[in-house]
Amino acid sequence: MGSQALKPVDRVLENVLGGHEPYPAWVVRHPFTFLRANAGAEALIPGLTQLSPGQLIDLWFGPGPFRDQVLNWPQAVQAGLAALRHAAADTGDPEVTGLLRRAETHAQDYLVTPEVQAESPPVICPVFDLGGHIVRTISAVMRFDTAVEVTTSQLRIELMFPPMMTRRPIRAHGPARSPAAPKTAPAPSP
Repeated sequence: MGSQALKPVDRVLENVLGGHEPYPAWVVRHPFTFLRANAGAEALIPGLTQLSPGQLIDLWFGPGPFRDQVLNWPQAVQAGLAALRHAAADTGDPEVTGLLRRAETHAQDYLVTPEVQAESPPVICPVFDLGGHIVRTISAVMRFDTAVEVTTSQLRIELMFPPMMTRRPIRAHGPARSPAAPKTAPAPSP
């Protein structure tokens, strides 16, 4: 991360990402910039840290192989849109508002009814079909609540938790690649 003063923050980020293996985890900076990812995250979304915020919105909300493997996409997209709406309202940042509009444009292509929205969980819980293995997940976020420095205050660590029995499918089988994602080899199975 740079300065000597941020070395402890850097160690925390590395420890959390490494300690969360084999589950996916990544470090995000406002607005939707993925700075780091562990091997579990790279297996799920190859090239994650090399994608622009717009490419990530297209990957998650747009049509394509990633959407096709999320079995509960209408519910997951509603939770994702709610998070983006909250971030846009909270920050007033025009870039976040633009990303929200881009995501909403993609979501229009899919039928997302009020009933789907009512059934959506309070957090993002995508259910993946990874090569015939059904993997249920729940997402959680860590942040530096006591940060007094701007860079650190903008960081979030996002963690994906699947049940223990599904550890191997996430590591052994990543998603179909988006054309924008660089080709990387998935991490070996534990």
